[in-house]
Amino acid sequence: MKLLIPTDGSPASQAAVRQGLDLARKLSAQVTLLYVEEPLGFLAIGPEVVPYYPALQKDYRAVGERALAQAQELAQQEGVPAEIKLVEGHPVEAILAESHEHDLIVMGTHGRSGLSQLFLGSVTQGVLHRATRPVVVVRATT
Repeated sequence: MKLLIPTDGSPASQAAVRQGLDLARKLSAQVTLLYVEEPLGFLAIGPEVVPYYPALQKDYRAVGERALAQAQELAQQEGVPAEIKLVEGHPVEAILAESHEHDLIVMGTHGRSGLSQLFLGSVTQGVLHRATRPVVVVRATT
């Protein structure tokens, strides 16, 4: 069995990482920890407009690397071997593309509702609606 555990380093995704790793240990499953680096195009800027754009890109990538390092550290503490992947793309599409090589997706949710969810959107909701693999959703504890 292969589990895909996307993370963004948030408390919700950290909770999902913990639950996913616990499940993987119990099932002797293989784990892929995934971080999706969203293109900075959402800022509608580029290097020609903002001189510190390359530094911004580097900082943005460092966020992903930290999230994966934290998740990998949890995997080591649990004794679960885990592959890490940092990919660039739109989160829902990248998670769905990666999921084709896995049997189960374990991901966190912030539990937003109402206008907050409408305006902010939800990667978890997008994956739930389009996934061809089972998805376990772990809600962040506060």
